[in-house]
Amino acid sequence: MDMSEVVQALLNESCSGETLPPRVLLGQFERVGSTFYLDQLEQTHIVHNEPYKLLIPESWPIARDYEGPLMSIDEFFDSPTVSETEKHWFRNFVASLHHPGDQVVKETNLYSAVSQFLELFPDSNIELLTRNPLGIVSSFKRNGLFDRWNYSHVSEVVAKQIRMGEQDNADSMLHMTEQGVEWGERLIWMIGLNAVLLSRYVEEDSVARIVSYEDDIIPMGQKIEVTEERTNDSIFSTNVKKTHDDFERRFTAKELSVIQQAMRKCSDFVSTEFDAHDKHWFYAMFDRHLGILPPANQNSDSVKQLSLGSVNRATQAVRLKPIEIHETTGETLVERRFVKLSPEVPVLWSHALITNMEMAAFLQNLLENGHDPQHNHLLLLDDMPITRGGRILFDQDENRFTLADGFEQHPAYWISWLATSLYAYYTGTRLPYFTEWEKVYQLIDTVDSEMANHSYAHDDVVPTGQNATSIPNDFFGNLKIWCADWSNEHAVSKKLAGISWKNRDSDIYNPEGERPYLTSSRIIGGRLVCCSDCPKPSPHSIQDTVKKLGEVIRAIEKSPVQTGDDLTELNRAISDMLLGESCEHTIRFLAKEQKAVDL
Repeated sequence: MDMSEVVQALLNESCSGETLPPRVLLGQFERVGSTFYLDQLEQTHIVHNEPYKLLIPESWPIARDYEGPLMSIDEFFDSPTVSETEKHWFRNFVASLHHPGDQVVKETNLYSAVSQFLELFPDSNIELLTRNPLGIVSSFKRNGLFDRWNYSHVSEVVAKQIRMGEQDNADSMLHMTEQGVEWGERLIWMIGLNAVLLSRYVEEDSVARIVSYEDDIIPMGQKIEVTEERTNDSIFSTNVKKTHDDFERRFTAKELSVIQQAMRKCSDFVSTEFDAHDKHWFYAMFDRHLGILPPANQNSDSVKQLSLGSVNRATQAVRLKPIEIHETTGETLVERRFVKLSPEVPVLWSHALITNMEMAAFLQNLLENGHDPQHNHLLLLDDMPITRGGRILFDQDENRFTLADGFEQHPAYWISWLATSLYAYYTGTRLPYFTEWEKVYQLIDTVDSEMANHSYAHDDVVPTGQNATSIPNDFFGNLKIWCADWSNEHAVSKKLAGISWKNRDSDIYNPEGERPYLTSSRIIGGRLVCCSDCPKPSPHSIQDTVKKLGEVIRAIEKSPVQTGDDLTELNRAISDMLLGESCEHTIRFLAKEQKAVDL
């Protein structure tokens, strides 16, 4: 049974044959207001922000950044080189995007991989998010993104995919990005290329709406008040008050002329070299802006300007330091401070979120005691580059973990539920149930705007405890946390609790969330708890923890999934391996709360 049949079987069993496909948002490129738009939908939807681009491993020939020709989803899934662990991860990933509930999935600039992505959503309505290409270049310049996000490498990867796969006029467009031109010109051609590829793979009758940055996003963004300067790492500063692009101030006369010429050359090339099917979205994304290009700035010398080849806010050079291990048990880790927050809930809460230093040391300890690092990316940690928020990185050449200097006490993110619960197993603690967290949440009359990040003042996490607005630290704000319980009976996603500073006030009204348990995000971390009525937690040795992880991997490899029920059963078995049996106090409390809900 191939991947599509397995997933369809899961959907039929989950939804009684009545599957509600998710909304799909496709951005013309990055910097089109797509994340801001997604935030507005979070009050009513389960949202997924670029899961395909960020989570699909680059080594898979269905990934956007795969350096070679792409293959279809089913071709990949049927390949003998794909392991059972990879299949298990991918089944859960796909099923989580379709299971019950109103969901929305957003992706931007997937280039050729948009074809593979859309194979997963044959029945979804699509919304296309567009912006004047000049505005996209302006945003890239303001934030130094061409270098920060290594777009020179991205263009090289896309070129390899196209030249080793379909030999067509898209190859000629890529030549335009490689002739020693300024980065702004290269970016224009990449924006044009993505518009062509979207036209090629997104049929006209599948698009429900075109969302314009100028006409739709800006009016939404003008309602947001930014009340203070950001004081933390601004690498993700995408969610600020939206205003109309001030091109005349952003660019010099020469710069405007260069970009305008690039836009017109790109438009002329597409007009003459591509057939109608490959450019039916090109007008909405590109050509309609040619008639409203601003005049060149004649007073540019009086305005502080930067050349197209430089950046306005360069990425700080972050030193990566190797992780050293000096302990072999989790004994010292459970010496952290625990506090009781409610007399009704038999739970002690760790005073701080799990930090980067703690998680990095734990992962290195696993490695030094026999864990095979080939499973890291899919099961434990998304090895995200620093430019995308990676703080804990695996150095394949040195076969060891490194940690971004200066981020030791920041809460760990890009870690899966499996990694977080395995760390809890190591320390002899556990993850909280959502009901336990919710009981404390209900004791709080209001959550102030500082906790909820109404003004987007905090763009990324800060060191745990730095903004001590709650006890324990960061109970509200900084990150959401993984919970022990599944989001529904089909056991694909785990519940989340809390308020992330990445999002706005929607988290206050909907503090419960969910995420596939083998994936990760920069808005999710972990907090340890233990029973207040039980003896002191008993940590496990690192050797026992490595064995436990090995049991999980063997269960995946020896339990090939044939139906949706098989997937549910395997996921539950994996969860039970790590959670173990709950103590009598926890069981009694959860049963009492469930009875109250039933009444």
